[in-house]
Amino acid sequence: MKKAVKGCSLLAGIVCIVGVLLYLGLRPGKTLFIPPSGQPMPRHVEYKMEASLAGLPARALTYEIRDANVTKQDVVALAEKLGMKGDVTYDPKSGIYTLKDGEKWLEVWKSGMWDYYDHRVWKNIDLQKKIPSDEEAVQKAREALHRLGINTEGFNVRVVAQTTGAFETERVVNKDVFFMRVINGIPVYGVSRVIVSVGHRGEIEAICKYYHEIEPGRTVKLKSIEEAFQEVKENRASSSIHPDAKTAVITKVTMGYWEDPGPSEKPVGIQPVWVFEGFSIVDGEKHTFDAFVPAGEGVRITDVPNPELVPILVEFR
Repeated sequence: MKKAVKGCSLLAGIVCIVGVLLYLGLRPGKTLFIPPSGQPMPRHVEYKMEASLAGLPARALTYEIRDANVTKQDVVALAEKLGMKGDVTYDPKSGIYTLKDGEKWLEVWKSGMWDYYDHRVWKNIDLQKKIPSDEEAVQKAREALHRLGINTEGFNVRVVAQTTGAFETERVVNKDVFFMRVINGIPVYGVSRVIVSVGHRGEIEAICKYYHEIEPGRTVKLKSIEEAFQEVKENRASSSIHPDAKTAVITKVTMGYWEDPGPSEKPVGIQPVWVFEGFSIVDGEKHTFDAFVPAGEGVRITDVPNPELVPILVEFR
């Protein structure tokens, strides 16, 4: 059975990032894990600030991850909702429960994150698929999550088509529906999302729940925009700016949140970030970009031992 090879799915990419997080281990509270953009950074860029900075907050509430305390019985109950049966195994080193029912696989982290794949159909390009429209894919995804007791009201929604084949023969093999978390009208970036892969005639091929239940934490003072902007200039931000950019214009600055899951056994929580949006001109073409800087006073981006291990998560942020 052949699988689609073009456009590596973000479902698989985020599975990779969870593995990286497990590898990183515990980190100091003054750091925030934000993956780099996955592309080379320009050596020097002349930035110009044209964004309005009025109304930006000076303090923000953080959120803590509620202890999920996932048990073997919880995994069995979830598997039944997914139409699966089988024996549950547990790896104490990774903190992951696994259940396999034929070609259906379910992995559940003790932290409450989990992913489900039906490898019989997931991106199987041997099947002559009739892929639903974006609107139909969202509806099918919502229905599937509703059956699982997952409420996606208030989440931002985005659909990404996964394709295979060369330009002339390219075809869509499934659609990944991203439900991106929002807290009090403020978008949450990072892993805080649910992804549903919808395939032939709306069949659910995969579901990944990559967010945690949360509760209010503490209010923190935010670093100034000037200080955060300096971090952008010094490449101490997670930026998607074009590698050949020489000049750039910042057109918008907002506060967002970033869910830093930390190690699977001990998630770090949700912290504020400054989000810089702008553009650069390279070879006469306009290239938009964004840059993320931890907003909490004294908080910096965590150094990653091997950035090549980190997938390009920020492409879909």
